[in-house]
Amino acid sequence: MLDMHIRGKTPHQRELFEQFTVQYPARNVNSIKNKIYNVSACFAALDLPYLENLTPRFNFQRELLDDVQHAAAKNAELLDELARLPSQRLGSLIAAPPLDAHVDPPKLSPDAERFMGQARVQRGPIDYVGREQANAALGLVGEEWVVDFERSRLLTAGRADLAKEVRHVARLDGDGLGYDVRSFDPQNERERFIEVKTTRSGILTPFYLTRNEVEVSKRVPEKFSLYRVHSYGLRTRVYWLDGALEATCDLAAMAYRALPKARSA
Repeated sequence: MLDMHIRGKTPHQRELFEQFTVQYPARNVNSIKNKIYNVSACFAALDLPYLENLTPRFNFQRELLDDVQHAAAKNAELLDELARLPSQRLGSLIAAPPLDAHVDPPKLSPDAERFMGQARVQRGPIDYVGREQANAALGLVGEEWVVDFERSRLLTAGRADLAKEVRHVARLDGDGLGYDVRSFDPQNERERFIEVKTTRSGILTPFYLTRNEVEVSKRVPEKFSLYRVHSYGLRTRVYWLDGALEATCDLAAMAYRALPKARSA
């Protein structure tokens, strides 16, 4: 499925399930569907890409996680290709986004949250999230998508004057400000500083933050929003988190800047 997604030929779910019933005649369509949803949950738990239309279901035996991790390791080159896919391969997907692209942030069930926490210790050497986030082409098209989304949102609210002032600051002013897009609240005209994180994977995919982004969100929480663009190129959607990132996200340290301690003479 991921390989077909890379090549822009993702089949309909029904076609996929019918293909598997031919390979596994002893299983019915519902059984195969549930198993694929379980595999999707394993990919999400391992911070690997999964397709949003294959809804993760976390009701499965732990052994399946080992099988999925082994399969991912065998197909590391495929995952790397997906993470590095250039923006021109997205073609006509860069279009004016509909306002109903906005969705609520994800909410995990207690069972799913507990399972993903347990799986965290099992994640292998494939850092798909980091590789994808380093893809400047994907980051750029995600930011441009948000710029268009914000302009549409303000125009719909009757604020054409503010829509004209939406600015892609990461491209025009540099990427050291701690956010990517400057927009506005249509009611009180207050500035909104928007940091954009984009993934081709589903809504449960985590993302990396810089120290600067976290600090800026703490300094101006009333203006700061994080926009998570997900399933880009399949059925692009976005949720956002307003305020300081320490309050809206579970932050886990991934690296430290270190120097030897000074020694007394």
